[in-house]
Amino acid sequence: MASLPVSDENKIWYIDPTIQVNQDIRDNQGNLIAAAGQKGNPLAQFPQKLTMIVFLTQ
Repeated sequence: MASLPVSDENKIWYIDPTIQVNQDIRDNQGNLIAAAGQKGNPLAQFPQKLTMIVFLTQ
């Protein structure tokens, strides 16, 4: 198994995965789930610690 090279520096990026609903979203019974224009961050709705590892292959 090949080993990864050691990084010269550590970097941290913060992401904001907020989405905006373009049109009303309704369930099968017509109940409104999300209104057009409503914004939401899925990570705020379902809090958890998220760690992502990114490899730059330049």
